[in-house]
Amino acid sequence: MRFPTRSRSSHLVAAVLPLVVFLILVAAASIAGTTDTAPYRILVTNDDGIDSPGLAALVEALSALGEVTVVAPSENQSGIGHALNLRDPIFVRRREVAGRPATVLTATPATCVRVAIANIFEESHPPDLVVSGVNRGLNFGRNAYISGTVAAAREAALQGIPAIAVSLAREAHPDYAVAAAATAQVAAVVKANGLPEAVFLNVNVPATATKGLKLTRQSRLFGTESYEPHSNPYGRPYLWSKFEQPTTEAEPGSDVAAVHDGYIAVTPLQAHESAEAALEELSPLFDPPESESFPVPTDEE
Repeated sequence: MRFPTRSRSSHLVAAVLPLVVFLILVAAASIAGTTDTAPYRILVTNDDGIDSPGLAALVEALSALGEVTVVAPSENQSGIGHALNLRDPIFVRRREVAGRPATVLTATPATCVRVAIANIFEESHPPDLVVSGVNRGLNFGRNAYISGTVAAAREAALQGIPAIAVSLAREAHPDYAVAAAATAQVAAVVKANGLPEAVFLNVNVPATATKGLKLTRQSRLFGTESYEPHSNPYGRPYLWSKFEQPTTEAEPGSDVAAVHDGYIAVTPLQAHESAEAALEELSPLFDPPESESFPVPTDEE
């Protein structure tokens, strides 16, 4: 009995096939490696403005963790909260911060984040992390609600991006490098582990941080604000706002208490503010039994 013999082309296919499979595997590994080594994109902003030394310190400290993009307000926006630019034009110019290109906007911190995500980053590649700061002056307790620094991080969280806000105690000669280094430490944890959905971190650094990081809850304390009456040289009266940080004894485990004790407070805040705990308590008032339901007005009434 004779067996059929392979043609020359069959031998060629048999010889080449392992090489083709090998090249396909190499290409797949190369693509996977490219994906794994894609730069970790960090957007840095603030509310003290483009010339703030805290911004430069933060850019330098975070550069070791990834690719840093700076988009910051042209001027100081302290206390602006989550305000947005809706009617005025947003002017754009280029600068350098810590030797790196930066985009300067005549905009609020929250708007800076929005513009960066919409116009500067590619739609398919938004930032992996947004960091706002380093603010000159603490933003702990309920002060966080009026902070432009915190609002920028909140805006990122609302858009599904992990974010950190960082503030340093106001001193005559603040050491922004210490606060920036602490922020880089927190950012490394976020890079490795991520954050829960709609959660961002509010970091507050005391003037003398000697005890390391401490996870805290938000204090219920708020600073005190007074309005001092004055007159200009022409006799026209005006008021000058004066704000003081909380000085009373804070709740144990809170951000205010931790900072007063020399710790760097790391406080998880949530962008989604629905008061879930109040739903059950308020339900009888707004969801009565069907027999006692509120009357619905009709066109005939």
